[in-house]
Amino acid sequence: MKMKNKLISIVLVILLLSGGVVLASVLNKRNETATSTIILSLNPIVQCVLNSSNNVITCNYLNEDAEILLYNQKLEGKDISQVVKLFTELSIKAGYVNCNSTADDNGTNVVEFQIFAKDDNSYSRLKEKMTEQINSVFSEKLIYGKARLVENVEYDTLLEKYNTIADNLRMDLVELDNLTEPEILTMLKERSRNLKKVRAGLLSLLEEENLNNAIKALITQVGDLKQLITEINYELESNSASQVLVTQLTNLQIQLTNVEDQLQQKYNEYILQLQTQSEEYLNTVTDLLAEKINDYKETLEEHNVSVEENAQLVKDDIETWQNQ
Repeated sequence: MKMKNKLISIVLVILLLSGGVVLASVLNKRNETATSTIILSLNPIVQCVLNSSNNVITCNYLNEDAEILLYNQKLEGKDISQVVKLFTELSIKAGYVNCNSTADDNGTNVVEFQIFAKDDNSYSRLKEKMTEQINSVFSEKLIYGKARLVENVEYDTLLEKYNTIADNLRMDLVELDNLTEPEILTMLKERSRNLKKVRAGLLSLLEEENLNNAIKALITQVGDLKQLITEINYELESNSASQVLVTQLTNLQIQLTNVEDQLQQKYNEYILQLQTQSEEYLNTVTDLLAEKINDYKETLEEHNVSVEENAQLVKDDIETWQNQ
């Protein structure tokens, strides 16, 4: 009897442990699944890819100012509110905003943001969260500044929706053609990760002719294969028993996988070269940020002294102005 109870205990422990492993695997997959992308813009411009919990999976710095501001910050895993708060606070310290701006300088200290989300609920939650966080930083610092959502228009296709982000990441829209929105977000996540250690000023080299001859040919081949696959799938809808069509479809899908793998390999090879070229510059960005903060320190201190006496009145006025 004791042996039986012991065996049952062992089985329960194994089940609990295996259940924990499965749960951890599910949670990890969910944490790594891209569900939305946002772009923050002041002078620095940064793109963040988020999971369903609105935690940052990866960030891409789209200009030199963003590299100086955020390159050495640990952003992955943080809630987007924390990243937005850090972005706004560092922008103030580094002089990317005019701390002496007034309510009349309507466009001076505006943090613009765009949201690309898979559903309306996610979009609305992110809009509220980001607006509240940006505005609260400015009001707490007693600086006239605010958030401004760049509204997404209605898009006829997913390619139209993600055109701007694809351009920022030097991607060809053919690469995104016929993908679902989650698949597009996953591609953006992976591309953003690949480009993270590449200096923004070098990204244009991804469009240089000497490299692009090879890459463009592969991109064109991917597009052609996808088109053929779409046509065969269309034919199969009315002739599902055709073994010839099924065989053609299978062969094309194998070809497409092979060509996509070649394309990714070419990108990775070139991006590695760009990362090597970027390394020396990116090692200096901490010093550049420290210099910017030091240069603006006196101006910021003078501002703080000037508003200290009427702090609550200034804060109330800023919040009224933000809500106009």
